[in-house]
Amino acid sequence: MATFLVRALKIEEAPSAGFADTGGDTHEAAIDALAAAGITSGCSTDPLKYCPDRPVARAQMATFLQRAIRTSDRAILAVLHNTTGGNDWTSRKNWLTGGQLEAWGGVTTDDDDRVTKLELKGNGLAGPFPPVLAELSELKTLDLSENGLTGSIPPELGSLQQLRTLHLGENLLEGTIPSELTGLTLLEQLFLGGNALSGAIPAEFGRFEKLGDLSLRDNVLTGVIPAELGNVTALSWMSLAGNRLEGRIPPELGDLENLRVLILSGNRLTGSIPPELGRLSELVNLWLRDNRLTGEIPPQLGNLTLLRLLDVANNKLEGRIPASLGDIDDLNYVRFHGGNQFEGCIPQGLMDTSNDFNLMGLPFC
Repeated sequence: MATFLVRALKIEEAPSAGFADTGGDTHEAAIDALAAAGITSGCSTDPLKYCPDRPVARAQMATFLQRAIRTSDRAILAVLHNTTGGNDWTSRKNWLTGGQLEAWGGVTTDDDDRVTKLELKGNGLAGPFPPVLAELSELKTLDLSENGLTGSIPPELGSLQQLRTLHLGENLLEGTIPSELTGLTLLEQLFLGGNALSGAIPAEFGRFEKLGDLSLRDNVLTGVIPAELGNVTALSWMSLAGNRLEGRIPPELGDLENLRVLILSGNRLTGSIPPELGRLSELVNLWLRDNRLTGEIPPQLGNLTLLRLLDVANNKLEGRIPASLGDIDDLNYVRFHGGNQFEGCIPQGLMDTSNDFNLMGLPFC
């Protein structure tokens, strides 16, 4: 019976449950796994016994099945624990114990004991990312950032219809970003930075309707910035920095009416700065440094009345610095030097900003 349920639920091996009468039994491993998943607690507690040779009545089997169904989230978490080195986690408070899952460290549940949040940031998880987490159907937040997870991002995660936040940054993940993630129709935050992800940014990301924060920074992504990202009008914060992206900055990004932070630094972007970026009326920070951008700074950037930071250093820009930038009242940090060949004079309105003007050799207007 134990082996039957363990196979049906795909429950992984677990530490010994401490039953006094299962040592050496053919099904000992399955019995221990069943106990770790909270489906059985044995037949007696003093001493702890499982009674492996007793027949299982239909009523008992019904109880086991009911527990298995109601505790399927528990079984999934047990798999996570046992496949990511749970015994070596930084904190494993109450993990693999009975009782409510809410008591397990990093786990939040609803009234039906279904997992809604799993937050194990910086907890020492290691090994391949377990696809079984895609079966936590009520999950709204998944934060496994700053761990040692390896392998690829399972495309199965795209089935988590309730997910709002997916944070897998600062791991050792590799491979391409699965386009199936666009199945997360309620997703509001997607953080995948600080891994070794490769390939292109899926154009399908343009289908996100509620995505407000997107971080793909510090990977090895290649190809172009998809113009389709301009369709994600809910975006408020986007960082694609520190990759190997090429081609032009899509003018369609100028349609991101709610965008406050745009970070494209440290890529291989070419072409000019699109004047359409001047339509980003909510923009506060614009980072374009360390690329291969050419041409002049478009005067339309002077329309960004909320802009506080502008960094275009280490490109191949030329021409005059637009006077319109000096009219932005809140602009207090600018960087222009390094690889650029500006001429003329520096707008007087930029005099009091934190800047690199002493390296440019240009007078104030």
